[in-house]
Amino acid sequence: MPRTNRLTFSRLAETDQSIVIPEDYDGHFLRLQARTTNDNSVVRSLQYIAKNPVAAFVNFTPVVSFSSDESYNGARNVSHTGHPGMVNGDGNSYSGSGISKASSKKSGQSQFRIQQQKILHAPGSVFVVHGTIKGVANHKRKSREVILLRCTDPSGKNLHIPTDQPGEFVEVEIPPNGATKLSVLPRDLIAANRYPGLVRFVYGDHAPRLTPCSLMFMLVDTFEEDSVIGCLLYPNHAMLIEIPLMSSLSFQVALNQGALMNLPLPRHAVSVVQARRETFVRDLKLKVKFLHKVNSSAEGPKEANDDDMPSATVRARLFVNEAFFYL
Repeated sequence: MPRTNRLTFSRLAETDQSIVIPEDYDGHFLRLQARTTNDNSVVRSLQYIAKNPVAAFVNFTPVVSFSSDESYNGARNVSHTGHPGMVNGDGNSYSGSGISKASSKKSGQSQFRIQQQKILHAPGSVFVVHGTIKGVANHKRKSREVILLRCTDPSGKNLHIPTDQPGEFVEVEIPPNGATKLSVLPRDLIAANRYPGLVRFVYGDHAPRLTPCSLMFMLVDTFEEDSVIGCLLYPNHAMLIEIPLMSSLSFQVALNQGALMNLPLPRHAVSVVQARRETFVRDLKLKVKFLHKVNSSAEGPKEANDDDMPSATVRARLFVNEAFFYL
């Protein structure tokens, strides 16, 4: 029997990568009720979400939905105008291949069509809740009633999510002071001063350039620092970096002459800086950490593993410092 390719996902988990989010970054984020991905005290089930006024949620484990062309009144991208309440219907059934069209003799509501398209959502997906609807699940010639969540994703696509599937889900926090949108800017996250805390990027002119990335981040701390923007020179391209002024790195400064700036590589680097510096300063960046020797005569241990980061005590004995820059 030939094998088929299957798309599988695991539970959402934290990595050891560090990023920095400038206060004036133009990205919009959702703030979750969970502090970390291991915060089980706020994990909900789909049944809980169906029975309670939850405006939006994020899945920590894979979840299945079915696409729908049903029109949800007042649906907007990642916005909040109050919970729609429980909107129940009758007669809509779904099977392993999708949800089929049916009408209710009791409700008298007009028919709507559910497309036969099953969607598997990776952990970290966002769903805005617009209510619930009753359905009938068909499995091996047996039927049972099931509640479907009527949701939209951040792009506005309408979805139906069966609530009888297991999984871990976390609510999105509603911003205070009568805000009409669920998403907040980085300056709002800094003002909240809540650490640690989970957030999820939803939209912005400059999406995170990290790959792979679930667009989920755990906020750890807030700090201020002065830095300098530099440009790494390569034979075929130039790359911008940001270096803190308090960095332990040292540099050899060349005695630049006017003729040097007429060469193709320096001219290209200057053009890259001029074209991208304004955007780069405000962009989300990856914190690149590495070790460097402060004494060229120091020798590291022969058994050291290059993939392991030595402790601070060991680094001091080896005349090794930890440094970083933003990329």
